[in-house]
Amino acid sequence: MKRLNLFKTKKELLPIINLIYKKNTNFFLEINNEEYLFYFVIKHTETKDKIQIKFVLGNSNYFLEIENIFLTNLIDNFLEGENYINLPEIIKTAILENIFTNIIDKFENWSGLKLNILKINLKEDINIIDISDESRFDILFQLTNINVNNGINGRIVTDFDNIEFLKALIEKLPDELSFDFEQIPFTFFFEIAKTKLDFKNLKDLNPNDIIFFDEFHLTANNSTYIKLSKKYFALGILENNSITIEKFMNDSDYASEDNQESSFSFDDLEVEIVFEIGKQSLTLKEIKELKQGIIFNLQKPIEKSVTIKANNKIIGFGELVDIEDNIGVRIIELAN
Repeated sequence: MKRLNLFKTKKELLPIINLIYKKNTNFFLEINNEEYLFYFVIKHTETKDKIQIKFVLGNSNYFLEIENIFLTNLIDNFLEGENYINLPEIIKTAILENIFTNIIDKFENWSGLKLNILKINLKEDINIIDISDESRFDILFQLTNINVNNGINGRIVTDFDNIEFLKALIEKLPDELSFDFEQIPFTFFFEIAKTKLDFKNLKDLNPNDIIFFDEFHLTANNSTYIKLSKKYFALGILENNSITIEKFMNDSDYASEDNQESSFSFDDLEVEIVFEIGKQSLTLKEIKELKQGIIFNLQKPIEKSVTIKANNKIIGFGELVDIEDNIGVRIIELAN
């Protein structure tokens, strides 16, 4: 099978690719002010159990097949389900983000690109199952070239009744997506703090060093963050070895921005460090039952090791320390 090579050198990488939605599922990709036709033709196989898709990008053709049952299940059993419609908006969008993450799990094997869903916007004034012309998904995404280790950001906008464009992101569906939506697994993480370190200081970290926090989420009443997806959170109260959901929120509720300009150095690049005290895996059925007062049981006592992450990758483990009324983490183990 051909691999989709949009970028061969760093010089060819662009900050933005514009995907302009057209009728009949056609897109035009605007690259360096030149338009490349991108469309796909969808038809059933002779046995009717699969859908065959031909992708065309410029003069290149690509083919793949997916199970026909997927899209029917997605719409009939999930998006139009009464339980889903009645969920809080934050939980709704967090579930969609996780579903898209499952859908595109094998995308990089087909394309040579890694695709990350950054955010999904739903028009708030429209019901998810409304099939009018105004219904749409607005998906922000990031494509990263695996070989060059760099990428671009973009946006796809599509009408809900033309949701078949999602098939363009599918090479192989996980089994659970094809059959039982209720059992789709999601993992939530319990964050207690965040901080930012420049790259130079991050490289110089050693065991027994202590990191102090820019944001300490474990407040006086023992509240902490439950990360539902990349952008959506719940606030929970920590008590003994359990966390009880207090309310739902998104990152704009606590995020801060620094717009100050300064001279550039690679050593000054900041890396966000996240400190977690545990994680919890739930099925879609359990997620749809989330509400204020739900209790998560932690897998380990809070006084045990804290997981240290940089760019969503585990780089070490530590323990909480209290030094002159300042809370920090002492590094116990650090990745090479």
